[in-house]
Amino acid sequence: DATTTRGAPRAASPNGRGLVKALQSFLCCKSRPYELRREGEATHVPQDGEQLPARGVQDDLLLRRVFAVIYRLSGADAKEPGIPAAHERAHILGALELFAVPSALLDFCALYYPLVSGSSPSPQVLEQQRLTSSVVDNLLRMNEQALCRALHKFVRPTHDNVLLLLESASSVRQQGLYQFRTLLDYLLDVVTSISAVAHASARAAFIALLEADFRVDLSGKGKQRASSELAAPREHALVAMVSKLYEEVTLPSGCLSMKGDGERDAGMRESNKQEFALVENECLVRLHLLEHRCASLGGALLCQSA
Repeated sequence: DATTTRGAPRAASPNGRGLVKALQSFLCCKSRPYELRREGEATHVPQDGEQLPARGVQDDLLLRRVFAVIYRLSGADAKEPGIPAAHERAHILGALELFAVPSALLDFCALYYPLVSGSSPSPQVLEQQRLTSSVVDNLLRMNEQALCRALHKFVRPTHDNVLLLLESASSVRQQGLYQFRTLLDYLLDVVTSISAVAHASARAAFIALLEADFRVDLSGKGKQRASSELAAPREHALVAMVSKLYEEVTLPSGCLSMKGDGERDAGMRESNKQEFALVENECLVRLHLLEHRCASLGGALLCQSA
């Protein structure tokens, strides 16, 4: 829709904009494969190295078809006949602004890059990781400047929001386990989404580490300048955020600890012991996964900032 029949680039039509809005909404709103179900489905606290079962991309037809659209737009299968040239694809993506939304790249990686640890990934998981990484790397090659801007718009507000939530986490815990579980869901989604980007593409992780006021020189010379600035003693927003999260999860006195009862917990414990035990266990599962995700993401970010 963004090219003529002769292949000459032209402006995207309103229909093309509609497709992009639909894709962006899908990436943002689609439930993540790693999301924990509620109401009794996530009742087992995993031990070290143990993975909770997750929904796979291959199990969802719509998920696979959306991936196929973005895969072809990125030119990951550029050798196939009928695929536009790289400059034409770059123009299409630029005109449609598919990944101009700050969270779009993170939403894409969260949906399509499976994070596994503690066991040998299956061939299907390895293939999905490879395909997703190829899409992200191709997107960066074609339109790095736009993705830089999008990631920069995401990093600082997310850092500030997470730190504000941590400051109020103790009071949220006092309100009861239901509110605490919602807070943990948000934090787990943030950490897992960033971790998926960091593992899918080392270059994307490097860009995400840059502060919003850094200007990336796409000629290649700017990378050396940015690297020297990365060596400055100040800590980067993502590293600081993940370090703080890990500390609050692991310390017995941390604001994300399960100690004590909230205002409504005592009543629920007495009136419905089974429901209380279920919600309490769901919070423990989230805390366990958040701890492991923070450790994995912290290692990936530190490798990029070194």
